Amino acid sequence: EKSCKALTKAALQDTEAKLVAQKLTQHRVFECFFQALIVANAVILGVEQDWQARHIGQVPPPAYFYVDLAFGCLFLVELIMRILASGPNFFSCWNKEVRWNVFDTLLVSSAVVEMILTFAADSIAFSVSTGRLLRLLRLVRVFRIVRVFRFFK
Repeated sequence: EKSCKALTKAALQDTEAKLVAQKLTQHRVFECFFQALIVANAVILGVEQDWQARHIGQVPPPAYFYVDLAFGCLFLVELIMRILASGPNFFSCWNKEVRWNVFDTLLVSSAVVEMILTFAADSIAFSVSTGRLLRLLRLVRVFRIVRVFRFFK
């Protein structure tokens, strides 16, 4: 009997969390905030790339890493909230947003991989191929700006 009550309580909490996530992710402020964040991230990435082009071979200031980390964490939270709100339908072929969901998931995943590689690069020998992969992953994130254009349709 206790396990049945516990399961019922867990199911209700899951439903409540899903409802909160749905209300939050469907709110205009949520959408606008993350669209603005995408634009800001694209600008910051441009500034970082410009700095690296002007300072070839130098280690970027730590502030760039922390700003990238903050953007990555915020985009990961957004993705988790959207997955929680949609549940199993997030990647369903019947979901009209499935292509954007896959696109966002790949971009956020690339940012997470980039963060992991950056941490690993600090503790292991940094190879040229790892550096190229990091630059490629960083540039791929710029494609997230495409989502902003969809937002203004």
